[in-house]
This record gives sequence, C-alpha cells and structure tokens, in this order.
Amino acid sequence: MSAPALLELPVRGAYRVAPTRSEARFRARGLFGLPVRGTIPIRSGTVTVRDGRAEVAAELDPAAIATGIRRRDKDLRSLLDVARFPAMTYSGTFAPERSSVRGTLTVHGESVSTTLDVREVRRHPGGVDVVATTRVDRREFGITGKPGVIQSYIEVELAVTLVPYED
Repeated sequence: MSAPALLELPVRGAYRVAPTRSEARFRARGLFGLPVRGTIPIRSGTVTVRDGRAEVAAELDPAAIATGIRRRDKDLRSLLDVARFPAMTYSGTFAPERSSVRGTLTVHGESVSTTLDVREVRRHPGGVDVVATTRVDRREFGITGKPGVIQSYIEVELAVTLVPYED
C-alpha cells in the first residue's frame, strides 16, 4: 500500500467559505436500517494559510437540516434541539503531510475531537474547492434519544468552496 499523496495547501492568505457553493452532506441509517441522506448548510467559515499549515473554522446551521422528508427533518431538528443549540461549529488545523484536519466539533453543546480526512484540494481561478470526510457517533455528543430516526454513526462529507478575502 503506497503512502497517500500530499495535498497542496491553497496559496498563503485568508479565505472564507462561500456558503452558497458549500455544504455538509450526511449519510446514516434510520428506522429498519433504511438509508437517511441529507444536507446541513454551512453558514460561515474561514481558512487561514501560513507556515505550511491551515487554521480552519466553520459554523453549520442545524435548523436548516434537509433530507427531503419534512417529518424526518422536524424529528432531526428536535433530536439536535436546535432551539437550545442553534449552531454546530468546527475548528482545527490542516497539515498537508497527514492530509487531515484535526480539531474539535461542537454539536448539541458537546465538543468532541474529530479528524476530517481531506480527499481533494483543487485550486481554480476563483478560489479553492475542498472535499473532506469524517464519521461521527451522535452518542458522543449526548444525542441519545429517538434511535429510529437516525442510528448512531453518521458519515459526513464536506464540499467547500473557499474564496480569498477581499482587502
């Protein structure tokens, strides 16, 4: 098995997430093991690149979770208690030699160490596209009720477009 290819960082500087071109997609199992797929919008985010590392911060909007089934969306919002916890946040550091972002994900008022595996970093004239994945266990965040709505493990894929901050 060969070592993973190093992912090239964006050019040194500050970037912001383009929310209309970015999202967090998730996959899990629901009642009777049936697949549950959906999205959670990324409200905002920043990436600051310097000294061979990138500092990453993002905020997601759990109140806008969407699976295409209104009843399930309502159940998921209830499970996440979006009235008390209106945001999911992530902060971490990307190092190209390990092709991952190690950081902290905060959901439902609980912060858990979480690693995002960066699958792709693609530069283009308007900025940088990044795809990263992780797997989380909702029980680590104290979300234990309604096991029929969504089972414990959730696969997450972030598809993010970063654009340079304008001076």
